[in-house]
Amino acid sequence: MTRINPAPFFPAVQEEVPRDQLFIPIVRVSGILAARGFASDGVNTDNAIIASDTWYTSQYGGKDLYDQVNVIVKNVDTISDVEAATDKKVNRNQQVVRITDASSRLTSITETLGTITAFILAIGGISLVVAAVSIFNVMMMMSVNERVQEIGILLSIGTEKGEVRRMFLYEALILGLIGAAAGGVMTLFIGYSVVSAMIGSTAYFFLPESTIYLPCGMIIGVVVCVVSGLYPAWKASNMDPIDALRAE
Repeated sequence: MTRINPAPFFPAVQEEVPRDQLFIPIVRVSGILAARGFASDGVNTDNAIIASDTWYTSQYGGKDLYDQVNVIVKNVDTISDVEAATDKKVNRNQQVVRITDASSRLTSITETLGTITAFILAIGGISLVVAAVSIFNVMMMMSVNERVQEIGILLSIGTEKGEVRRMFLYEALILGLIGAAAGGVMTLFIGYSVVSAMIGSTAYFFLPESTIYLPCGMIIGVVVCVVSGLYPAWKASNMDPIDALRAE
């Protein structure tokens, strides 16, 4: 049997009652609820004590006074009707009770997440363009311009243009695979850390609905690398062997 002091959970009560007149009860813990996390009804029991209404009002008063009442409907399609009936009943002449439903909160959250997703996608699109330009420059400056004589030798000894073209495309493919693998590992590590810090639970992090975006992103990265290497590969395969051998 475990006994705890519930006073730290009710600081407002301690401020209203003088310390010499404050009675701090000791309660027995009869069970521990499973972690619930964020809930659409605004009730989070992860950092709270759940006590009976009779016990609470006998210790701290406030009988028949409630800050929030949760109504659970049997059919979600009747939420609007229940809201209208409740509003008509309790808010006849003036608004006494503010009525909200979980769907409105979920809609607000969905819109916020949609905005964040669009912003992240925009950043991702810009990053892809920057990466494509960088890969293009690397393939052009390093793999082609710095290997002009090597390309000239290959073409002069009878190497087909398609072979030279594939050689540079393979380099772009390898570069894309390495970058995609490194990006995938970093995405898992950073994403896991961010989700754990913001939500507090990673139970849904490795579900297929979430992890499907990782291979998609890696495939897009590889495709961007290969596409960025098309023109450098074409330029290398169409060089004139004599001019390439003369280059310094």
